[in-house]
Amino acid sequence: QSLLDALTISDHFDDLTGLKVCIIGDILNSRVARSNIFTLKTLGAEITLCAPKNMLPRKARSLGVAVDHDIDNAILKKDVIMLLRVQNERHERVLMPTREEYHNGYGMTQERFEALDDHCILMHPGPVNHWVEVDPALLHHERCTVMAQVENGIAVRMALLYLLLG
Repeated sequence: QSLLDALTISDHFDDLTGLKVCIIGDILNSRVARSNIFTLKTLGAEITLCAPKNMLPRKARSLGVAVDHDIDNAILKKDVIMLLRVQNERHERVLMPTREEYHNGYGMTQERFEALDDHCILMHPGPVNHWVEVDPALLHHERCTVMAQVENGIAVRMALLYLLLG
């Protein structure tokens, strides 16, 4: 996932060095978050994690990232916003009382999207929980890369298979 995400980001930005990326959501249970932190930091990006305290690893800062629990602050001056799916199936207990509460506290709403810099892209590895991580209307915005991520995923997997088997 991180390779196709890096490819998708590079389709929008010439260089990942110094790029400001905010990863929002269920980071504790996300392989996507961990692989993107490693890959994007290796490529020179600066990472901020944003999630409720109970959805973050205890030692998140030891990964060399910034942590901010206030989404409205965390998304300011970012180049890339990467939303993660809330993985309810991995939780032993409910982490947020309602889907609406999560969306209000950590979801990408129209208002939050409008506050982003004009060049900022919106990513999500899928599948998307509508009205939880993101307002579904934003998935059709020209700065939303979800469909490009799917297409790039096919290309990256084909290239890796070719390299490994060729």
